[in-house]
Amino acid sequence: MANTKPSQIGAEDSGNQRENSPDVAYHSANEEQDDNGIDDDEDDSLQRLSEQAQRRRSSQRGFHDEHVRDTYEDTDEHDDDDAEGVSGGNDDMSDVDAMEPGDFLRRLIQPRLSRSASSRNEQDHSSTGSAGDEDEAMDEDDPRAEFLRAIGSLSSSGSGSHLSSGSGQVFVDVVQRLMGGGIMFGGGMNRESSEIDGLINNLNQREDSYIILETLNELSERLLMMNGITAERLIPANKLAKSLVNIMEDTNLSEELEIQLVTCRCLYNFLEVNQDFVHDALNNHAIEALCTKLMEVSYIDLTEQALQTLEMISRDPISHNSIIANNGLRACLQYMDFLTIHAQRKCLSVVSNSCTNITVANFQKVKDIMDNISEVVRSHTDSVVVENAWLTISRIIISFKTKPELLEELFSNKELLLKDFTQVIYISCNKSSNTSSENDSSKVALNYSSCLSLIKSLIILSSTGVEISRILLSECSIGEVIVKSLNKYSKFKSNTSQSENANLDQSFIKTTNESISIEALMAAPKELLSQFLNLIGYLLPISYSPSETPFLRNNHDDFEEKQKLNKSRVELCKDIIPRQYCDFVNDIWHLLMCSFQATMDYEIRRKVFIDIFRIVSFSSESNLSKIKDVNLITNILASVANQSKASIGRNFSNTARLAKLFSKEEDLDMLSSDDETFEGNLDEHDAIVNEDEEEIAGIEEEIDEGLLQEDADNIEEEDSFDDNDNEDEEDHDENDDREDDEDEDEYEEVGGLPYPQTENSADDISKLNSNVLLLSGLLIARLLIEKAPQTFLPDFEREGLISDVLSIVKSLTGNVEEEEATGSSTRVHSISASYSNKYIDTEFTKEYEYKLTNSSILYKIYNVCSIIEKSYLKLKFSGNSSIPEHMQILNEIDSKLRDHKYLKTLSFDEWKLIWDKLEFALNGASSNIQISSFELISSGIIESLSQVFNSESYDFGFEFSDCYKAFISVFFVDKARGSSSFLASLQEALTRTESFQIISSGSSSIVSLGSFFQNDNSQTAIMAKQIKLKLVASENETDSKLPSNMENMILSVHAIATFKSVDTYLKQRFKFIEELSGRRDRSNGDLGNDDEDVSKRNPFNIEFLINGESVPNEITIYGAIYRSLQNKPDEIVDPSRIWSTVHNISYRRISSAVTKESKLMNYSFHIKDNELDIYDKTTIYILKLLKVLFEMNAFVKINIPNTVAIPASNFMNWKLTVKLNRQLEEPLVVASGTLPGWSIHVTKQFPFIFPLETRIFFLQSTSFGYSRLIHQWQIRTNQGNDENNTNNNNNQRAQLGRPTRHKVRISRKFILQSAIKVLGLYGSTPRILEIEYFDEVGSGLGPTLEFYATVSKEFSKKKLKLWRDNDPSEVDDEAYVSNALGLFPSPLDKHQISTENGRKVLSFFSSLGKFVARALLDSRIVDFNFNPVFLKLVQYFNLHGVQRINHRNLKKMTNISSLRMVDPALADSVEHLLKYVKQFPQVGEIERDSIVIDGSTIKDLSLYFELPGYPEFELIAGGSEIQVTATNLELYINRILESTLFTGIVHQAKSFMDGFSNVFPVNTLIIFSSEELAGLFGGAEEDWSIDTITSAVYANHGFTKESDAIKSLITILVQFNEEERRAFLQFLTGAPKLPIGGFKALRPELTVVRKHAEEGLKDDDYLPSVMTCANYLKLPNYSSEDLMRKRLLQAINEGAGAFLLS
Repeated sequence: MANTKPSQIGAEDSGNQRENSPDVAYHSANEEQDDNGIDDDEDDSLQRLSEQAQRRRSSQRGFHDEHVRDTYEDTDEHDDDDAEGVSGGNDDMSDVDAMEPGDFLRRLIQPRLSRSASSRNEQDHSSTGSAGDEDEAMDEDDPRAEFLRAIGSLSSSGSGSHLSSGSGQVFVDVVQRLMGGGIMFGGGMNRESSEIDGLINNLNQREDSYIILETLNELSERLLMMNGITAERLIPANKLAKSLVNIMEDTNLSEELEIQLVTCRCLYNFLEVNQDFVHDALNNHAIEALCTKLMEVSYIDLTEQALQTLEMISRDPISHNSIIANNGLRACLQYMDFLTIHAQRKCLSVVSNSCTNITVANFQKVKDIMDNISEVVRSHTDSVVVENAWLTISRIIISFKTKPELLEELFSNKELLLKDFTQVIYISCNKSSNTSSENDSSKVALNYSSCLSLIKSLIILSSTGVEISRILLSECSIGEVIVKSLNKYSKFKSNTSQSENANLDQSFIKTTNESISIEALMAAPKELLSQFLNLIGYLLPISYSPSETPFLRNNHDDFEEKQKLNKSRVELCKDIIPRQYCDFVNDIWHLLMCSFQATMDYEIRRKVFIDIFRIVSFSSESNLSKIKDVNLITNILASVANQSKASIGRNFSNTARLAKLFSKEEDLDMLSSDDETFEGNLDEHDAIVNEDEEEIAGIEEEIDEGLLQEDADNIEEEDSFDDNDNEDEEDHDENDDREDDEDEDEYEEVGGLPYPQTENSADDISKLNSNVLLLSGLLIARLLIEKAPQTFLPDFEREGLISDVLSIVKSLTGNVEEEEATGSSTRVHSISASYSNKYIDTEFTKEYEYKLTNSSILYKIYNVCSIIEKSYLKLKFSGNSSIPEHMQILNEIDSKLRDHKYLKTLSFDEWKLIWDKLEFALNGASSNIQISSFELISSGIIESLSQVFNSESYDFGFEFSDCYKAFISVFFVDKARGSSSFLASLQEALTRTESFQIISSGSSSIVSLGSFFQNDNSQTAIMAKQIKLKLVASENETDSKLPSNMENMILSVHAIATFKSVDTYLKQRFKFIEELSGRRDRSNGDLGNDDEDVSKRNPFNIEFLINGESVPNEITIYGAIYRSLQNKPDEIVDPSRIWSTVHNISYRRISSAVTKESKLMNYSFHIKDNELDIYDKTTIYILKLLKVLFEMNAFVKINIPNTVAIPASNFMNWKLTVKLNRQLEEPLVVASGTLPGWSIHVTKQFPFIFPLETRIFFLQSTSFGYSRLIHQWQIRTNQGNDENNTNNNNNQRAQLGRPTRHKVRISRKFILQSAIKVLGLYGSTPRILEIEYFDEVGSGLGPTLEFYATVSKEFSKKKLKLWRDNDPSEVDDEAYVSNALGLFPSPLDKHQISTENGRKVLSFFSSLGKFVARALLDSRIVDFNFNPVFLKLVQYFNLHGVQRINHRNLKKMTNISSLRMVDPALADSVEHLLKYVKQFPQVGEIERDSIVIDGSTIKDLSLYFELPGYPEFELIAGGSEIQVTATNLELYINRILESTLFTGIVHQAKSFMDGFSNVFPVNTLIIFSSEELAGLFGGAEEDWSIDTITSAVYANHGFTKESDAIKSLITILVQFNEEERRAFLQFLTGAPKLPIGGFKALRPELTVVRKHAEEGLKDDDYLPSVMTCANYLKLPNYSSEDLMRKRLLQAINEGAGAFLLS
């Protein structure tokens, strides 16, 4: 039998490449951090020694074992982007590997001691023997023996050399500390311990206070030098704690302030060295003594030391109530104003820590200090103090969450505090967006986690008291606070004026309702949004029974206290504050609607529906009508129903097919759980799987999960030659029993047919969530119909919800049945919930949801749909069922648009008449109600319009087609509102119809579809997961007499690794086998030139095959397996099939090279005609129609004056944006080349659907290579964490690698030549380029950014003759090209291209393309102002290729409007010539030369066929000799347009693209418009408003945002002109432009610190200085704003052009 022991494939350790790979870590049990207190050096020593022993043992066993052990080597042969490594596994040492170093030592030494003892006994009875005999008696394979040998060699090496205190002694010290003295090495710690005992005894005497003082100092010093382990062994903790506390309490020593101070310091050091000593201090009443000292402030140093010590104690939870009971809170707060700021922070830290889990017995003491805490949060200015004060309040609330009467007592008459609560939450949300006016409000912003804690506290207050809810609703305008807080995450400026922000207290109440944006909700942290939705839910009254909601069991019964509270809440909102409640609902209504659309996260959507259900359930018909835009809910509910309708229909269609298939099977259960068959023969099992997959192709894969999820551990163990086979078999049997039990419940019955359980796969959980949301939405719809049928039923019909409901009823009829009720419990609470909190809102928890099944939900859906159907039919029969007028018009237009022969005869006026009717119908015809998305889709008009506008018959450009011109005239000129309303209808239709699915790499649990920053740790864990591969040698390999363990082996490989890792692993094994074979031959007497023969053998490569198809080495393991499981293009594979199955991979050695490049690795950006055919046709028609409108809008914006173009943001679809962002947050999927097709096709063909930031993220993820993908992903993760959480201890995440850097030093004198050389050498490398300059000390980001900015200017110089120039008379070659419209290539004809100068120009354009691409790749800022028309030509070639130009496309590109964007003067001249052309039809051919325009004939102009401004460029052969006449005037005009805009620059554009593609494919830029590319390349407009700069500046180290110097600096920056701004940015960052995103996108952020003057000098004597790598400005505190401006400009000008020390 082949040895198939699993091996662990990890990461290659290849020098710098190790940093570049995500799978660098070798995964083993001893990677866990040891908690026994060993310091880092000791732990490293133990680790090295244990690993050394293991390696020595393994190297010896490599030549003695019957089967060759897996090995690994370090190699430097691999690319940076794929440095995966390989390491062999070793089951024989699993028991050793699993131990920590300390445990390993103990296991090692104890048997050694017993052997030593037995050896001494034997020596007593025998006169012979030696130490060597003892060693020989030990098992050679015993790891302890090898470890002791390592100890011996280490100790001896340290004892006889210059390393007298080296590693050997270090190890002895470590073991002594671990095991105690005298165990192994002789000597102990008794002497030192006795000294400490003596010192402690000195503390107990009272005769000489000097001895006490000196003893305390000595003990303090010794404690400072100890670590935790040593202190634990040497210090009698209880004795020392008692002695110290006795000194503090001794009245005779109370006046000895120095002794008291040193005693407190000694106690602090005692607690700091080992936190466990806190318990000894508590047992000896240390808290009481410390609190007494704090209550009597007699010596400020003593008070501060006591505070520091008490703060150390307060970190232990057991001390909290003791501190409160001993008046510790009062002691910390009463004299706080007299202390330093550092001491004040300690005071609040003690108070904050102590107020965790307060007992009821200490309530009065907490109540006594509430006023003090309230005063601190209201008046203190230090951020740390205020934050701890707010945390104190929050923890007090949490402590008494089950005691509403105590909370009521604490917060009675605390309206002002609750207002402060809401204000600080508002200010703390997205602190970076706070403006100066907000900071002037004297409120300190908290960090993200503290802000969340305050929101949770408000939830508790709302849940336990109606009075507090009343204050929040009526006095604090809590709804408006929530909306404004979330809206701060929007990029766009609020409409709220600065005067309104000046006083926050008033703005919360008096400002008008601020509309929330979806963009802000997408940017807001999902946990923040979730908590706000919880708060809204707790404030809303509950007026429905548990049976009416899907989130509670039908027999759920709340606690009596909760029922009473809710009854009071209903009375409050209905009778006491009905107006304020109505205002609250209006404030949050838009928020709820947008929250549902802004995310795909199930939890967010569930909470939104719960809140909406409560609002609708409580509202009467009249109250519903008062809700502003209440009809927005109809579109959302219709969208949910539409998305679920198809899924339900598809599921039951598949279920029916399964029923037929299963009827052919004799024993389905046997097939589904045949683990015994798998154990017996793996190949037979694989055959069963393959046969089954073929038979059930196209059916949901979770049905086969029982068959496909094997226990991978069983695979490893059944073929393993381990000594513990019996134990493994017993464990395996237990697992089998457990699995058999689980299989019994694998299916539930739906109408007699099997339906998968929710526990089986992520896909099942996703379906359950979708069905629960559908049920919740339908329940809301039913309520709306019941309360206001005349209002909502027509809307539901128009939006298509009724149609979808009827379809669902049809699908479920006969397929669902009611489940029997289980259990008789009337109150459903977990033990913990019912025991701790009776006021929790169970509907917001998941207690019942985990017990839901798809069958029960589907039955409820069926019932609700039936009720809605009856209501609809009742209204329909009693009302008018005629077809609405607008639908009749749409049907009429649709029939005309489908008659292509008729369309070809239409004139402009006839087209205009059709479009007028369309606009009339889209706006509701006579009823003036905008058409719904359902009506628009069902009318068929979308398909007809899409086909007309995309037909080649009419696609001659907007200037030439009557169809286009008439449509633009109607929708963009005559009735500008028509285009906006039509666009809105199309967006709603797209949101309704699209059903693109997201691919997740998760395993058995559903991955949240919410914010990326909440899931980054799970993504890291997924990328670190391993896939099991069964490597099988091909037939030709088995014939070559391979060892058995090479013919068939099972490996565990990181999913993110590539097959290159496996290739390296196998080659190392082959090499090892060959070397081993050579040694054996020599041992048999063959002394030939074996080594020479081996070395001269032809090198070989390894080819891997899956299902008979070759797999390129550069593809990831995950990607190859995923593709192999797909039966059709773009099929979504259940991730559990990848993670839970052993995958067969065959391999063979070949002499030819293996393909490195893989189509699967690089996403194709070439557009194919049929690539969208596999998606929903209606969705694609809508997207194509949106594209036409987008292009029309761009045309109108440029060419038709006095028209208002539609904002680009209106074309963005937020639902698809959310989906694409979520998909790109799966780095394993992206890196493996398994993105779903829609994410590629839609993005490249309809990029305007997505915001620019999303498309930049898409480009970085799909086009920059693997290492950049991981790097960018980690940057986004860390940025999200830094902005939203400051608790660094809880946010450590594994670093999966980073791109390596390549530093190059160049000369400033020849910077362009150096740049071109650097680009030629390193432009295509994956490493990040960093530039330094000769004779300058600067390095890193600053000089690199300056390099890109300087080279950008160099490419713009006149002497290169690359660009059109508005001022060609300028003779200075060092001057820069002047062109206000942007850089546009100077034209070259065919003859010029072939000259040396022409080839030089093309070479420059190639280098320019490489330079720009390199800047994009490295995220550097370049400073070009390209003309969009040039970039438009580049984009055209990306879409169509250079060779595919045709007359129609040429006519689109070469027109007057484009020429005007390049050369307005030339465009004016051409338009003058066109005036002659317009006169031609009115005169005969002979008289045309006599036409006079502006006093001149054509011949009077003396024009020849030369390009104006470029006499060397001939428009036709011999053009300089051919004069322009009436006969050839039109040819002349066309040639001017073509030469200027196409033929004269096509070679330059092609060279630019070729150079660009040397770095990464230029066709990936098709996702950007030409205007966006111009912005990316340096032409973007920048926002230098006061609010933007204020929010971007971070003041520190001597400055705050309230400092006069900071305010003056901001004022100066705002007043800078364009040149001064560029110079300032160059000075500060190294680049003259801001990155995309402006000041907020600066990384690191713009930091301003104070530059202090040295002794004898003043601040006014200094210039500002900067650290460009950190965007760090060191600014003196100048005496006036004018002087600051003068000094700043002086520093900018003098510091330009060099990086020197400051």
